[in-house]
Amino acid sequence: LLAAVRCESAGGSTESMMPAQADGSYRDGQPAGAASIDAGLVPPGCIPLTLKVAEDAKPGQQVWFTSPHGQQMQTLIPEGKAPGDEFTVFVPIPQPQQVKVKVTVPEGVTPGETIIFRGPFGYDMQAVVPENIACGDAFYVLAAPPQQPQLPSSYTLTVPCDKKAGDEIIFEIEI
Repeated sequence: LLAAVRCESAGGSTESMMPAQADGSYRDGQPAGAASIDAGLVPPGCIPLTLKVAEDAKPGQQVWFTSPHGQQMQTLIPEGKAPGDEFTVFVPIPQPQQVKVKVTVPEGVTPGETIIFRGPFGYDMQAVVPENIACGDAFYVLAAPPQQPQLPSSYTLTVPCDKKAGDEIIFEIEI
């Protein structure tokens, strides 16, 4: 059996992990051959990985390999591949997992109040102080890695009064 790998992105998910065809053609919509892979054709949330057929392996055989991120994965050797030949598979880029964050209740804060604190991923988080937790006590919350910012497709600007048609206007976007 071929282990299906789901490569995730903000735009959805892609079933992946399909080996390339021996003739360099596409299989299930995925490009073949590391040399022919265009960055725009790699499924979102994946990276291409070139594997070499072992001396004792044959087409259709299930093989195990280790991804660049240390994960054990499996695939099938494509038809037409001989020992020493190479083929390309797509492996998912691992997503950071949630982490447990220790929060110490600051002075003057009581149970039921919301506190704001800097999380481990560099952004402000908030949590409600649980019952039976007093000033100086600690409790734990889960922090998720930040989502990739979704930039708007358009912006509305107010043109400064001293600008006229054809003038350049520079603006910054905070992400």
